[in-house]
This record gives sequence, C-alpha cells and structure tokens, in this order.
Amino acid sequence: MESLTEEDMRMESAFVAYCNIGISAYFHFSTAQRWSEEILGGRNPVSYPDFMSLQLLSELLRIAGERCDLMKDETDLPYLEAGRYIECMLDECSILMRTHLSKLVTKEELCYHLDFREFVDADAFNKLFLPDFAPEVRREIIAFQNRASSRGDILYALLIVSSKMKI
Repeated sequence: MESLTEEDMRMESAFVAYCNIGISAYFHFSTAQRWSEEILGGRNPVSYPDFMSLQLLSELLRIAGERCDLMKDETDLPYLEAGRYIECMLDECSILMRTHLSKLVTKEELCYHLDFREFVDADAFNKLFLPDFAPEVRREIIAFQNRASSRGDILYALLIVSSKMKI
C-alpha cells in the first residue's frame, strides 16, 4: 500500500470534517424543525428565566472580554482563542435575547453566527478566565456551555423560520 501524500491527507481530513458537519447539521435540523413549528405557532424559544440568565452571562462575558483585551498580545494564541470564544458567545447571547424580545434577527446574521460558532471552543476561555469567577458563577457559565447543543437547535430553528417568513 502506498503512503498518502500530504495533499491526499489534507483532502481526506477535509472530507471527514465535511461529513461530520453534515451529520451534525442533520441532527440539529431534525430538532430545529420541531422548534420552528412551535415558533411559527407563537411559542417563544427563549423563556424569561433564560433571558435573565443570558443578561447575566453577557455581563460576565463582557468583563472577561475586557480582561482578555488587556492581557492578549498578537502572538498569544490562548488569549486570541479565548477572545474569539467570548465574541461568539456575546453574539449568541445578543441573538437569543433579541429573540426573547421578538426583535428581528436576519438570516445573514444567523448564518454568520452559526458558521462562526463551529470554529470556537471554550477550552482557552475555561483555562484562562473560569478560575477567576466565584463558584456559583462558574456553575452558571458551565451550565451555559453544556446547553450549547440546545441553543444550536434554537438558532437553526430561527434560521428555518426566517427562511419560511422570507426575512
């Protein structure tokens, strides 16, 4: 058996990533389809307690973002990764809070966010900033991170709704 060239390995890696994204989208869209029907029926996918939690998390993320900006250097990869995660989660909180308030979220904004969301993770944020928060706040942040999949379902549902309503 011949060994794979570097280009072959890159293509194989890209194919595997493409398949993973497709499988992930399938699962999200099957749940999102049910959510979109409920949203079109008048149900708000973001409850009032969720809205209040999102407000608190937004404030905590802003504080962490300010600290991150002060501490990062152009060559400091963990702080750059943490900064991207913070920016993405602030954007997600904003979208979900506007959804609770029945404010417009465009398809373009949802698509941009869903794409951005695929390329960030919480590891750098958790290592650099999570220990600085009080234990009860850490629990709230971890609970928020653990609900990422269900928030993704809601975001995909909002995309379906905006497509159906031609927003």
